[in-house]
Amino acid sequence: MSIFTKIDQRMLHDVLDIRAKVEEEGTGVSLPQEKRVTISYVLGKVSFINVPKVWERGSNVEGKVRAVYHNNTPVCDAPVYLFTGQMWQPRSLQNLTTDSNGVASFSFSTDNFDQDIQLHASLTPTVGNQQYKTAYYDRGFHTLSMSQPSSPDIKTISSLEVQKKDKSLPCDAEEDVSVNYTIVGESPGSVDVIYLLL
Repeated sequence: MSIFTKIDQRMLHDVLDIRAKVEEEGTGVSLPQEKRVTISYVLGKVSFINVPKVWERGSNVEGKVRAVYHNNTPVCDAPVYLFTGQMWQPRSLQNLTTDSNGVASFSFSTDNFDQDIQLHASLTPTVGNQQYKTAYYDRGFHTLSMSQPSSPDIKTISSLEVQKKDKSLPCDAEEDVSVNYTIVGESPGSVDVIYLLL
């Protein structure tokens, strides 16, 4: 083991090559097996859920972030830091705390924004590059496009997103389903959605 630890860490690859040979006692029959295991430094990740893709000036943006460990179990009662802006110049937007499901809700006004909004969520209070071969949590990223008036020269961004349910839908029963939508050139209100369920 002392030889292994004296090797320059930069020379090592992030994999373990395992070779084993099992011999059945008494018969002499042996079975060789090889396996390559990749070493990951990712402890978990933060992701955005139920966040709109488009925003309108003067509106409030609402959404959620979810923090999970590498095995997809929730990171409970953990601080989550919400940033906006470019990665090299982030601005702190809100500090959140996850619940028992690893989820934290957020809401903010768009009054101080005048272009697409880039959101970053992190379990650390700074947004920077990860150090070489150190454990870390993947950060979440989400971009909200600013709603533009309809015009032949501008690509419009309309969206329709069905909110994910946390549980399976029951058979032979009515269920409310929330839909977030933005239709460029239309004012917010109710809309009829026709759907096919397979």
